[in-house]
Amino acid sequence: MKTNVQLQPTVFAIFGGSGDLTWRKLMPSLFDLFLDSSMPADFSIIALDRIKLTDKELHQHFREGIVLRFQAKQPGTKLLLQPGTMRFNYQESFTIPIPDAYETLLWDVMNNDATLFMRADQGEAAWQIIMPILDARPGYPTVDFPNYAAGTWGPEEANGLFNPGHHWPLPTELIEKKVKK
Repeated sequence: MKTNVQLQPTVFAIFGGSGDLTWRKLMPSLFDLFLDSSMPADFSIIALDRIKLTDKELHQHFREGIVLRFQAKQPGTKLLLQPGTMRFNYQESFTIPIPDAYETLLWDVMNNDATLFMRADQGEAAWQIIMPILDARPGYPTVDFPNYAAGTWGPEEANGLFNPGHHWPLPTELIEKKVKK
């Protein structure tokens, strides 16, 4: 989906940056948008996670595709196990374009293929589990919830998620850093 609109510099903050959903869905979608020229010319991605990764390790993680690590018997007559790795990378394996974000989903709807959707009884069961929680919620007032006003950079308490001396970079800081380069 190409756009003629001039896109503003953007910062994407990804919570769970090395997680499975980010790895399988979010990063490929952002990459597709980039290839389609639908991303701003100036953008940054900040990935936050419980796992400590350097920028280089995180970049490598997203480049790898699917990686399976296992123990394999070393060739020969003795039983000697060695670490083995199998790698799969979508970009290297397929030359056909990957469908846009919702293209596959809409195609399934038009073809009456419900395999990606919950059945009605599954939806009802999910609501039966969550509704008692939602119904009870008003009786338990929130204590010290770090809410914040719309249009601000978020609650100050968010900085408490980092080690001392670190903070969330504001989009203006990231833009200034790029301009200085």
